[in-house]
Amino acid sequence: MKSVVDLKIVLFSFILMATLSHSSSYIRGNANQDYDSFATTKCLKEPLPAQYGGGIIVERKPVNSSVLPQTIQLKDGLYYVFSAWIQASTEGSEKIITAVFNYSSGVEAGTVVARHGCWSMLKGGIVANVTTPADIIFKAEDALAEIWVENVSLQPFTEEQWRSHQEQRISKLRKRRIRLNIRDANDNATTLGGAKVILKQLKQHFPFGCSMTKNIVNNQAYQSWFSSRFRVTTFKNEMKWYDNEPIQGQENYANPDYMVNFAQTHGISIRGHNVFWEDPRYQPYWVYGLNPNQLAAATDKRINSVMSRYRGKLISWDVVNENLHFRFFDDKLGNGFSGIEYAKARQLDGGATLFMNEYNTVEDGRDPASLPQNYINKLKQIQGSVGGARIGIGLQSHFSQYQPNIVYMRSALDTLGATGMPIWLTEVDVKPNPNQVQYFEQILREGFAHPAVQGIVMWAGPAVDGYNMTLADNKFSNTPAGDLVDRLLKEWRSEVPELKTDDNGLLEVSLFLQMKVCIFMYMYEYYICDWHLKLLHLLLNYIHFKSPRLLLQI
Repeated sequence: MKSVVDLKIVLFSFILMATLSHSSSYIRGNANQDYDSFATTKCLKEPLPAQYGGGIIVERKPVNSSVLPQTIQLKDGLYYVFSAWIQASTEGSEKIITAVFNYSSGVEAGTVVARHGCWSMLKGGIVANVTTPADIIFKAEDALAEIWVENVSLQPFTEEQWRSHQEQRISKLRKRRIRLNIRDANDNATTLGGAKVILKQLKQHFPFGCSMTKNIVNNQAYQSWFSSRFRVTTFKNEMKWYDNEPIQGQENYANPDYMVNFAQTHGISIRGHNVFWEDPRYQPYWVYGLNPNQLAAATDKRINSVMSRYRGKLISWDVVNENLHFRFFDDKLGNGFSGIEYAKARQLDGGATLFMNEYNTVEDGRDPASLPQNYINKLKQIQGSVGGARIGIGLQSHFSQYQPNIVYMRSALDTLGATGMPIWLTEVDVKPNPNQVQYFEQILREGFAHPAVQGIVMWAGPAVDGYNMTLADNKFSNTPAGDLVDRLLKEWRSEVPELKTDDNGLLEVSLFLQMKVCIFMYMYEYYICDWHLKLLHLLLNYIHFKSPRLLLQI
């Protein structure tokens, strides 16, 4: 074996793929069909032009205030993206307006909170599961309200086109194309053609993880199953108040302490879930008997206790869970409870991202409490209490047993993504049904492909945990859902065969982020395999290999 020769690798060209913005909001699929990701919650003085030039809508404004004068022929299996600009005709109040595809059953395409004097964008859509004529009707919660509608659009896509949009986005967002120019460090003019290059991914750059329960404590099989797959987690119950302090004044952190230590030992990031939960059904039993002053003191003790204990150990906190649907603390302590607690949380653990966490924002557009627009309004209120700091958008993503409305999901993510705030799908699952795994895959792919989504945690686990989504049986062998997750984990990392540079020492390849590069030179009979390639940060930098260790010149 000959001695190792010094090499110089120049990142000759580093092609960055920018995320989508309004100025570049189209994703091109096959058959030249584009998806327009633009959405806004701003109420505009004038409506913007109809997306897709109106698509298959010929008459873009209803003759009256409620029914579009064009009957649509829906086709089973097509994805229909819908948008319109809405204004309430009466002053002084907001109106919740829903667009409905009216046929035998009727399907809601989307909902918006409209005001008088400006135009609000309603964006949504449906996945057609039947071929039928349908009318598009605009309904207000106030049956007597008059609705003004402009610039209606309906654009159909095939399933193939929809999947193509996802793949295009994944290539732009989650991967980078690099060009390596390999030269001899002692003679920069000498290129090293025929260098064998082996690429291996160290871990997933995109946080894709799974929830965890106390059943992992001292369970080697569970620990091995989990740590071999996931790099981010949320504890199902073990950081909730009712679990940490079931008896007033008697705190017990034994299980979460063990779980935090396990996660840190294995390089697994943790989302803190949760400090408070606004749902009155999920409080420590002793809380119900407290008067307002006692409750205020108890909540202050709670937030200081749990956040101080795990300060610096978590990547994020769900500070006040489900504060769009419920008001337990607001009703007892005043409407400003969320803002006060987020301000405290920022002081207690300023390095962690603080999140809201809600359900039905992407799962079901029929729930007015958690519409994207209402979510954003609440988020802005909380931001006002923390000096405008970034507040994460947590979307639980608990889907029913019925076919998920993936078009509405994408539209809702478009709307929420316009805020620029970090978005995570925090508790993804599907209720048991014959198509559970198929629906689960659709949801996970849609989330992974969306430019605004920065992480996904599944509300799932082995059979011992009793989730709706069971990934492994009692012996930790995969279920069909577990097979799906393993397949996605493999697909969303770079499995590249051994490659060679050309005669000029050049090699161009598309990689998922965060790689390990192994370089094998056949003519010198050696290899180097100790470089952690973080593609986002090494832009046109000169990399010098010096045996036995690698030096970065940045």
